[in-house]
Amino acid sequence: MFQDIKARLIWEERRPGSGDRAVIVKDGTVLAGEKGQLPPMDVLTDEDLRPRYLLTMKQEDAEETSYFYISEAVLEEKGLLSGAVLQMPARDMRSESAAALQTLSGTEAEEERTDGEKVFAFRHPMGLYRHEGIDANFAAATAMHLAKWYDDNRLCGHCGSVMEAVGDERALECAGCGRRIYPAIAPVVIVGVTRGDEILLTRYASANGYRRHALIAGFVEVGETLERAIEREVYEEAGLKVHHIRYFASQPWAFSQSLLSGFFCDADEGSEISLNTDGKEELAEAVWVRREDIEPEDNTFSLTWTMIRAFKEGLC
Repeated sequence: MFQDIKARLIWEERRPGSGDRAVIVKDGTVLAGEKGQLPPMDVLTDEDLRPRYLLTMKQEDAEETSYFYISEAVLEEKGLLSGAVLQMPARDMRSESAAALQTLSGTEAEEERTDGEKVFAFRHPMGLYRHEGIDANFAAATAMHLAKWYDDNRLCGHCGSVMEAVGDERALECAGCGRRIYPAIAPVVIVGVTRGDEILLTRYASANGYRRHALIAGFVEVGETLERAIEREVYEEAGLKVHHIRYFASQPWAFSQSLLSGFFCDADEGSEISLNTDGKEELAEAVWVRREDIEPEDNTFSLTWTMIRAFKEGLC
């Protein structure tokens, strides 16, 4: 889970070191190899790239790896990205991965080339978790968050002038009126509603939504406290009133540009489940499940299933 990572953001520019990885984002996907590995930075040593935003991850008893975010726009500006193909100058090749990067396919699954090397392809960052672990996944997801923010804010929302990167912090500033903005982060509450040794598990109504059991969740509205958002979401989705709200943990969730805050709370005595049936219902199911009857349906990559497992094991 993301909380296990010692992460820090470093703003100054520096040359990548041995073992550092590149996180290249294109259309909501990241560049990765056949085993989910991110390309090493030593194949991207063109001085003109000047990667600026460094994510340094370190888990307990593990070596530190730095991840350099490089946007699609930077590669296109330097003439290195043409359509779905990444073209690196031969003088910049410094590793065995270089030849594969020269013939990068951005739309098809990677295929074995005649020379036996594998092609890197753009894919969803969730696949990195199975191969490189949560640190690479976190770096890739964070890069996707930044890529969307940069793309959504090319022009100033006030005067329409071009937005430019600020040198001393992660921010964009308008070249016309000087307006400065920072990455958008939407607060979300994840709520484990309990009733003694039972927890409320739900399923989303949307056919395109997450099909496994989950907890009640929702965005915090303007002017709301986290506690008020919890009370409102639980009542809107399940018809329950709650009390004894207590904090559990938080998790960045780049896929919705959010910061998740997890809480447990107790259902009021006599409060009964009542799903919304006005045609806008979010849940298809909401049921009480005893600790011993909880079956693992997902890994603890997400805060939701970290909370469910903690309840099952009596840790909260």
